[in-house]
Amino acid sequence: MTDVFIARQPIYDRAGDVYAYELLFRETEADQNANILDGDQASCHLILQAMTAVGLNVLAEQQLAFINVTHNLLASGVLNTLPKQRVVLEVLENVVADEPILQAVAQLSREGFKIALDDWVYEVNNAAFLDLADIVKLEVQNKSKNELLAQLRYLSPTGTQLLAEKIENQTQHDLCIELGFSYFQGYHLARPVICRGKTIPPNRLSLMRLMAQFQDSELNLEELQRLISLDISISYQLLRLINSAFFGLGRKVDSVRHAVTLLGTEAIRKWVTLLTLAGINEQPTVLIKEAFVRARMCELLARHTGQQGSEKYFMVGLFSVLDQLLQIPMPEILEELPLAQDITDALLEHKGSMGEALSCVILFESGTIDQCRHFAQLNEHHTSQLYFESLNWAHAFIEEMGVDIS
Repeated sequence: MTDVFIARQPIYDRAGDVYAYELLFRETEADQNANILDGDQASCHLILQAMTAVGLNVLAEQQLAFINVTHNLLASGVLNTLPKQRVVLEVLENVVADEPILQAVAQLSREGFKIALDDWVYEVNNAAFLDLADIVKLEVQNKSKNELLAQLRYLSPTGTQLLAEKIENQTQHDLCIELGFSYFQGYHLARPVICRGKTIPPNRLSLMRLMAQFQDSELNLEELQRLISLDISISYQLLRLINSAFFGLGRKVDSVRHAVTLLGTEAIRKWVTLLTLAGINEQPTVLIKEAFVRARMCELLARHTGQQGSEKYFMVGLFSVLDQLLQIPMPEILEELPLAQDITDALLEHKGSMGEALSCVILFESGTIDQCRHFAQLNEHHTSQLYFESLNWAHAFIEEMGVDIS
């Protein structure tokens, strides 16, 4: 369980309406500068949290979202998985305009992304970005009118829109309007507001194994689905992602199998790359082992009684501890994670076949085997065998991960 924080600061147009929000990574709720992580980690965390922990519609409402992107992120090729109709890619001032990066930015522009240049100051080695930019951000704090005019001489012929940032008072705002700026941002207009969310950090070894599997030319969707299903965090974040406003599918995606089929191996490889770049390094706990036991036994109960969709049983067991992991009531979690009604009923009220399987597992955990209504006419002995088989499977899996949960 991890609290995550994203600050958002509005960007206004000349009419005083909100044009967009710049999203800013924050390490803590009190953090104002995000100095702990380097730029790559901050940007990766920001993108992942905006998608899966907080939500783009919460952060940017119906407006555009400006997201800072680094040299390594541009070079990684993962950015084209973002929704081009909602995101402005803000190229940071320290990104060098070498040929590979220019080609990457040009490709993103051709795909329909708006490109902004952050804290821009004319230099010979960054001038090539101007041909690709839709918006140029100029820092106006402590700048005189003549200093701004000197920068505008380079920008006016390009036809790019100008955004004045770090506006500290009304005089600066009035000057920027006079000079023809289209957009305005700064403490004088609005300070960043922090939004909070919660997420489950994935195990780093799981990510490494997934990354290694992507190098296998024989990797198929079935194997990818299996690998993702073995990590509660990656499963959870994948389903939050596929059901988010970023994709706007208009229908529920209620299983890892369905999500993997819709996204395909290449898109998932890019998201796993983002998770890896973010440098998340938390380890499973006893609660995670409990999730594995529940998931495995629910799956085995389904298989041994001929139920269809055993992967959905696995997910019900896996997700049954989310309320404890996140310290959020299950109904609130499921509001943010749209699932099929039978899965929701199983998690909330132990209804239906999947709910009965989950209830059976929980009763075994508590030692009240005599109260267990044995699933699908399996006898107590057979059910006990499946439970201990699940315990051994979960223990072996955790041990293989090299994690101490004692």
